[in-house]
Amino acid sequence: MIKRLTSIFLTAMLVVMVSIPFMRSSSAHAATTSSRNASLATTPRQAYATQNLVQDSGFEQQTTGTVSAPWNVEGPGSQGIDLNAGFAHSGLNNAWIRTSDSNWHAIIQAVPVQPNTNYTLTGWIQNSFAQNVGYFGVRKADGVTVLQEMSFGTLPFYTQQIVNFNSGPNTTVTVYGGFWGQGTDYWARFDDISLRVATLAPQSTFFATAQEESYSTYQTPSDGDLWPSCWADDNNLYAANGDGTAFSGGTTNRFDMAVSRISGTPPNLTGTTLATNVGTNWSGPAYYLKPTGMLCVNNTIYLAFQNIQRDHFNSVPAASIAKSVDHGATWTWDANAPMFPNSAFTTIFFLDYGKNYANSIDGYVYAYGFDSNWRDQQSLYLGRVPSASVQTRSSWQFYTGTDGSGNPTWSSDINAKVPVLEDDRQMYPQTFGNFCCTNGHPFGQGGVTYDAPLHRYIFSSWSYATHEFYESPNPWGPWSLFMSKDFGPIQLTQNRGQYGTSIPSKFISADGKSMYLQSNVCCSGDSYNFDLRKMYVQPYTSTTPANARSDTNNLAQTGNGTTAISKSTHFGSLSGANFTDSLNNGNLSENEDDYDQAAKTQDWWGYTWNQAYNLNKVVYTTGNMFSDGGWYSNGLTVQVRQNFQWVNVSGLHVTPSYPYSNAAGANTNYVFTFNDTWGDGVRIIGTPGGSSYFTSIAELSAYYTTKQYPMRGFSQFGTNRYQMRNDGSIWFYQGSTWQELDNNVRTSAMATDGSGNLYQLRNDGSIWFYQGTPFSWQEVDNNPAATAIAVDGKGHLYQLHNDGTVWLYQGIPMTGWQELDKWPGNIGLATDGLGGLYLLHTDGSIWKYQGTPYTWQELDNNPLTISIEADGKGNLYQLHNDGTLWLYQGTPMTGWQELDSWSGNIAFAVDNVGGLYLLHTDGTIYKYLGTPNNWQQVDNNPAAVAIAADGNGDLYQLHNDGSIWLYQGTPITGWQRIDNNPASVVLSGAY
Repeated sequence: MIKRLTSIFLTAMLVVMVSIPFMRSSSAHAATTSSRNASLATTPRQAYATQNLVQDSGFEQQTTGTVSAPWNVEGPGSQGIDLNAGFAHSGLNNAWIRTSDSNWHAIIQAVPVQPNTNYTLTGWIQNSFAQNVGYFGVRKADGVTVLQEMSFGTLPFYTQQIVNFNSGPNTTVTVYGGFWGQGTDYWARFDDISLRVATLAPQSTFFATAQEESYSTYQTPSDGDLWPSCWADDNNLYAANGDGTAFSGGTTNRFDMAVSRISGTPPNLTGTTLATNVGTNWSGPAYYLKPTGMLCVNNTIYLAFQNIQRDHFNSVPAASIAKSVDHGATWTWDANAPMFPNSAFTTIFFLDYGKNYANSIDGYVYAYGFDSNWRDQQSLYLGRVPSASVQTRSSWQFYTGTDGSGNPTWSSDINAKVPVLEDDRQMYPQTFGNFCCTNGHPFGQGGVTYDAPLHRYIFSSWSYATHEFYESPNPWGPWSLFMSKDFGPIQLTQNRGQYGTSIPSKFISADGKSMYLQSNVCCSGDSYNFDLRKMYVQPYTSTTPANARSDTNNLAQTGNGTTAISKSTHFGSLSGANFTDSLNNGNLSENEDDYDQAAKTQDWWGYTWNQAYNLNKVVYTTGNMFSDGGWYSNGLTVQVRQNFQWVNVSGLHVTPSYPYSNAAGANTNYVFTFNDTWGDGVRIIGTPGGSSYFTSIAELSAYYTTKQYPMRGFSQFGTNRYQMRNDGSIWFYQGSTWQELDNNVRTSAMATDGSGNLYQLRNDGSIWFYQGTPFSWQEVDNNPAATAIAVDGKGHLYQLHNDGTVWLYQGIPMTGWQELDKWPGNIGLATDGLGGLYLLHTDGSIWKYQGTPYTWQELDNNPLTISIEADGKGNLYQLHNDGTLWLYQGTPMTGWQELDSWSGNIAFAVDNVGGLYLLHTDGTIYKYLGTPNNWQQVDNNPAAVAIAADGNGDLYQLHNDGSIWLYQGTPITGWQRIDNNPASVVLSGAY
């Protein structure tokens, strides 16, 4: 058995300070003025791209040295405002606190917010601390209870602090920044406080699949980290490393920075160290040098470098650019002052435009940058400069947005810049154990490369446990996220990502699809050098699924471009060396899991493909079970990817029933069958179980089988009897023969009402109404989001969309649909013979429509519920994943009566006259006799895979050979075969 590792390897380059939540004093005190012992150059107030909810965010409206509205203070010490004193981060003013007592002191402001909304709080802070005593965050509406915060320590230069949070039920939050006095003279300055609705990068639709090897599979004999590079006119790669011996050999004579020439192509690279004395430290002994970007243009090489705080690596106050005209042998730069001071645009990486910048679109050099820090960022900025003036600071311009025609606008004022890309995702928002980096952010020092064959720009970034990849058609955007590779925090040799991500353009294949990524793990071993791992991308092309039904064609193995996906991996067996995947290798006795110290609410295992496929079955083989996890605890379902959106399948059933505990067992098969659908991806997804919140897996297979069962959602019958076959054809039973009504291969479902009206749903989302003549159908809607249809006994037609919206047909084709609900958790519909409509949510809750759009009454909220059905008399039933069947007695939540408790129950059917039937896993069929746990066995054929009942009280069963049987009234022997077509897969009728 594979043992799950629990040790964590923390690295010096990635240490962050852990927040210690506690209650804050809410009392306010008057502020007094105080002198200062440090200063910074004053710069103009920076422009903002979106609305800032904090009033007087830069303290520019303060007119005296005393803090006044809209700001307030806490604590008995001295707080105040510096008015045009030269201490501001930007603009003229800033707030300050200074004390030598041992109390809590803060600057605060109450800010109105929208409930249940994600926000990002940022602020620039400078202090004289010698220890970790400062806090920056938000409190709940009571002004006292901490909602989210971060701690901070020594910040000798203004440094941006970032806090992400969800407002929950609060309509007001209190923003605060302050510190606990330590009995010694400490001061802190605060400026440019911002609170905005969080911005998420949009999902890319450019690549169908993308994958990255789980670790660096090619290492060079070198030492150091970061390694930004460029491709020079002499066909060599030039790269700069930090904190290492580069290619000079040994590990003792380490350099802050070194520049090396790298010749050849993988796997045949050789390196030579050229220079080790480049750059200036303007920031003092607590800082040292790090390279951030390399540029090869006009037969000249440029190196961007920064001053970084050497203890916690969270402050980068200054940056500049050096130049070499002799291919890296000697370098020149202005040693008197940095080109980029004041923590603005101080992590600079140049756009890689190919050999000697040959693919440039104009005469400019483009460079991307962060403010304040080289990692844990949410905003990416863009600058440009004429290629002949790279070291001339006054020639630089910065992106300020786009004009009315979508063209980029530029300004020479660095404080007018706005982000070219924002992504406010919180990486690992809830963790346990000794995880170091809760609430991290997705941007870290990386690289932007132009993939010339694909005409696409790729930004490679990282957070502590992930690699993040974005693409764009232009240097300025729009940027979209196309891959987030989550390695988890444990950093095993065969599964780790880490920092300094860049894609050298020299190593991109002729078709643009294959490339190499450089990244490092601090601070020794086989990833603390210039090392590479393969990446592969496939541009998206719209396709129509054409695969035929087959019980043996496992699309996980035969699909075009099969790419395994998961929330994260523990052992890196998804996309290992040369993109090998354990999920589809046929070994059913191995183990992978996603133990990652995250308190996850969802995880998934699945595939994406380069083309779309028909699907109706998934087989999940579990991995190992552990004392603290390895199973799903709730909500396990199947989703397919359609038009880059993951949508729930309909008609889902699991055999055997999944137990939602460690009773799921190791290396056990669970078969998921569902209604015919399509997608260019498929996954199982649910809530992970155990105290460590993870699931395990050995194998996942996907099929488009010849049999589709059971028929959840399609077991409603009336006097008219219909069947759908696996070729999409629909047939009407005429008493002794069957008449074909349609033969569209895209048909995925059908439904009928009490008046004999017949509808079909196709896998493109279109809905069609039968006109009474074979092959004559009227289209009544064509929304690709439609995933299910249902009709009731009154003739009402409903459809469910993959975004959870529910719609009622008003009688006018295409436009005549009324929205009744729009909750994304809706996954199932049920209707009764009296016009009742019911919804099943992903959390197991059941809701009844009250007759007015968006007005629903909750009837139950049991997470075990997997399906619901209602009969012609208005009775409502639910089936749990433990096999129990329940009848609604009329009292919401508590008014449910258990009718059966056998774990083998997998499906049930109802008719128009109150009949209720159960199908067991062994093929036995039972009829309810009117009292709980009192059932009569009516058949025991193991070939039975589905049952249905109609408005006359007739009962039918479908066998796995496609034959359909009608119950004649005599248990076991009294069944008449009314069809024997092996293509039969679904039966339907009306109340």
